[in-house]
Amino acid sequence: MIVGGGIVGCSIAFFLAKAGVRPIVLEKTAVAAEASSGGAGLLSSQAHTDEAGPLFDLKLASRGLYPGLADELRERTEMDIEHRQLGHVVPVFGEDDARAVRARVAWQAERGLSAQWLTAGQAKDLEPGLPAEVRGAGWFPDDHHINSTTMTQALASAVLRLGGQVRVECPVTDLVRDGRRITGVRTARETISAAEVVLAAGAWSGQFEAAAGIPLPIFPAKGQIVVARLPAPALRHVVYEAVYVIPRALGEHIIGSTVE
Repeated sequence: MIVGGGIVGCSIAFFLAKAGVRPIVLEKTAVAAEASSGGAGLLSSQAHTDEAGPLFDLKLASRGLYPGLADELRERTEMDIEHRQLGHVVPVFGEDDARAVRARVAWQAERGLSAQWLTAGQAKDLEPGLPAEVRGAGWFPDDHHINSTTMTQALASAVLRLGGQVRVECPVTDLVRDGRRITGVRTARETISAAEVVLAAGAWSGQFEAAAGIPLPIFPAKGQIVVARLPAPALRHVVYEAVYVIPRALGEHIIGSTVE
């Protein structure tokens, strides 16, 4: 039983279904209705990572799985999740930012990763859409992006084709406990028992803290995204400083920030 029909819940359900489990996903509104459709789909493993460590290694390993997953979902569902490896450009406009990005490039290059410092002229040659004030840029050609809405919908479609269930407009109101175990969920219409319950409700997971019996310090943070068609020269790559701009396959540009 999986509470939440976003990209996390649907990903878990997909891999469980591939392993022979018949998962049930319960979604309060529609698949990818909340943060999974509001996210930009950046797979920015390198562009904004300033130190090595287990999390960085995990991000690199995760990024490496996406090309194969995109192909598999296309074969299973005939849906294109718009996986594109355009690379990420991190422009800088001041000396402090330049120092930080140069250091980021240096340690990643020492590890054998694709990372390069570009002068202002090189940055403009690579990405003519950058403003004249740019003083340089970090270039991370192996960072990718996807369409997170389409990917979530493709995962849900694959779950159904593999014999799982995805129930929309089915809000979970409470968790059912038996001692220290969660044994099911309550919805507005029924109580459903399950051997295992996965809580993947994203920013809304905190409402189940009392029922779960463990701290769930999760809360929403507001970001902003604008979808626009930009005049030429349109961007060729993802440009990601405090605000990101992503050129999509169909010509739109996604402009946004993770936190307002």
